Parts: sequence; C-alpha cells; structure tokens
Amino acid sequence: MVLVLNAVRNLWRFLAAGPLARGSAWSFVGSIGTRLLALIAMIFIARITGKKAFGELGILQSTLGLAGLLAGSSLGAAATRFVARHRSRDTSRLGSTIGMLNMIGAISILSTTLIILCSSPWIAARILNAPELGISLNLGCILMGCNVLRGIQSGCLAGFERFDINAKSNLVEGVISLLASVILARFLGLNGAIIGFSIGAIASWIWGGVKSRDVYKNFDIKIRYRDCLKEWRLVISYSVPALIASVIATPVTWYCQTQVAVQYSGYEQVGLFNAAYQWHGPMIFLPMILMSTSIPMLVQMWESEKVDEFRKAAYQIILLALAVSIPPALLVCAMSPWVMSLYGIEFSEGWPILIMVVLAAPFHAITNISVGALYGMNRPWRVVFVNILWAAVMAVVSLTTIPRFGIVGFTLGFFVAYFVQAIIAVRSAFPKRILNQDF
Repeated sequence: MVLVLNAVRNLWRFLAAGPLARGSAWSFVGSIGTRLLALIAMIFIARITGKKAFGELGILQSTLGLAGLLAGSSLGAAATRFVARHRSRDTSRLGSTIGMLNMIGAISILSTTLIILCSSPWIAARILNAPELGISLNLGCILMGCNVLRGIQSGCLAGFERFDINAKSNLVEGVISLLASVILARFLGLNGAIIGFSIGAIASWIWGGVKSRDVYKNFDIKIRYRDCLKEWRLVISYSVPALIASVIATPVTWYCQTQVAVQYSGYEQVGLFNAAYQWHGPMIFLPMILMSTSIPMLVQMWESEKVDEFRKAAYQIILLALAVSIPPALLVCAMSPWVMSLYGIEFSEGWPILIMVVLAAPFHAITNISVGALYGMNRPWRVVFVNILWAAVMAVVSLTTIPRFGIVGFTLGFFVAYFVQAIIAVRSAFPKRILNQDF
C-alpha cells in the first residue's frame, strides 16, 4: 500500500509539472463522458431489442472489429509514435509519414469493405449461423471504415499531445451516437442501432478532421501523398508487428463467441456477455487515459536514453492504474445483480458473468500499460509474444469449458487469459532489478 501511495505522489508531481496534466484532464473528461454515453445507449438498445438481438449486436461488433483490425486499426498506435518522435525534428518527413498512414488506411478500408460485401451472406449463414445478419454486416462497413480513419486521426493528435481535440471528438461521437442509435433502434431494430453508431462515427471523424488541419498548420506540417511511399519501411517496421499482435488475440475472442452462439443456445447468452462487457471498459478508462497521455512522454524519455526514468515512470503508472481500477471493480461486483437488471429483467441472471468481466479489468489495465511501455521502447515484437500467450490461454480455457458451461466458460477464459497476460507483460516490460526498487 505504501508503494502504491508513493507511486501516486511521484507520478502526480511529474504530471502536474508539465503539459501532460492538461492532456490527462481533457482525456479524463472525454473518456468519462464517452463511456457514460455509451453505457446509456447500450442499456436503452438492450431494453428495446431484447437479449437475442443484443447478442447479435455484440457478435456483429466483434466481427466488424476484426474486419477493422485487418483494415488497419493498428495504424493509430504507429501514428502516435511517429508524430511524437518527429514533430520537432523533421516536419517534412512527418507530413509524408501521415500521408502514408492515411493512404494505407484508405486502401485497406476499400479492400476490406469489398471482401465483406461479397462474403457477408456466407459469413452470416455459415459462420454466424444467422443468415438475417448479412444486411447488418454490409451496413457495418461504414462504421468499420470510420473507426479505422478515426484511429489514425486520433493517433496523430495524441502524438501532438492534443488530447483536448480527441476528447471533444469522442464526446461528439458519444452524443450523436446515443441519440441516433436509440431512436433508429426503436424503429429499425438492430440495423437501426448500427446506422446510428455509424452516424456518430462519421460526425466525429469530420469534426476531428477540421481541427486536425489547424494543428498541422500550427506545426507547419503539410500532408504529402505524392512521395509518401518512400516512408513505407518506417511504417511497416512498426505497424506490422502491432497488427500481428492484435490479429493474434482478436480472432480468438471472436471465434469463441461464435462457438457460444452456434453450439450452445444461440445469441441470448452472447447478449448476457455483451451487457456485462459494457462495464469492462469503464473499469479501465482511467488507466487507459494514463497510458495514452503518457506514450509521447515515454517515447521522448526512451529516445533521450533516459532508461531509468522511463521505467520508473511506467512502473508508477502501473501502480496508479491498480489503485484506480480495483475499487470500482469491487463496487460493481457488489452491485452486479442490480447492474445487470438495468438492461432488462431477462439479463438479471448474468450477474456472475459481470463479476468475472470486471475482475479481469485491473489485469487488463496493467497489461495495456506494460504494452504501451514496450511500444515506447520500440519493442513491438515482445507485444506479439504477450498477445500470443493471451490468445493461447483464452482458446484453451474457453473452448474446453464452453461445451459444458456456455458463456460462463467463455467468460472464465476471458478472466484467466488477462490474469496470466498481466504477469507476463509486466515481466517483459520491466526487468527484476526495476521491480525491486523502492519508488
């Protein structure tokens, strides 16, 4: 406990002394507002559509998330690192790099959209065992594409430490998505919810694009597309391992969910997990703010060869993440029956699932911060190893227990995977001598 309090005090002094304090404050406001709006939207949608349709929405979001990942969602992390590294060194090169990221994202979106449009009937019927979801998959291509572009956009802004723009952009999306998705779900059901989320994503991307132009102008950066291909080695060297790291884990979650939907009792059980999972994000939003606002600082420390300062700061962030994620997780566990009943009386039985999901959050938080430290150290291939371990544990535990316990087995795998991954991630990012020091 003393170690945690020392870490909180030291990290707070460091953050308050620099521009990162303002970024953390904006990220906090944007994050808590966005999470709250998303929670409200999903509660209303669940009550409107029912458990089965809400489960279908969850599996559609997982499928579109996998498609977005393949379309280049890992480019956002690459954008943050490149901007933070070159924003004050070589603005001409940075303009070409941003142009390259935008071009790769656009090409990937078009290619992935074409694949989905051509294969959606087969995916819905053969993999999801729900032929009626083919149209929903096609509609989701808009949401998938906007999320990829927004990832690149927000990654660049984070590299410039313009967390205020990202926060406001997220709030724009949250407000519009809440209104549009709930209203359209009332009249169009599942497809209406997807269209509503897409409208919010489009509005946020447009608003963020307008603000990004002002940031580029202030830094005297001109986005270049003509000669941007010369930066492909720089982009590929970082984004490919990040993509592999994500591709390893995301399909495992998606496949295990489809096994619950197909083998056990349809989409009603997936609906229980989808409702519970809405509370996983709020449990880690403060640690994620710490990570996202700290990456530019960590990158600069590492590039300046301040290794000890880098690792001490990262370790203090981990301790602070535990301090701010464990209490709310325990509170939600204590209130789990009431929380699940918010989605409708038919969701009340899912309270044990909610407990496992939120208890996994502190382990997820320290994993993400350790992974952020590894990216700051330019060690993306270590992240690949950490995610391989997560995927292996998730697959073994889930696929072994799903046939007997259904969604409870899937959730057990979810919890065990994050527990094991957290231990390995911390050990990979920080050597033993750092862990044993008194901060």
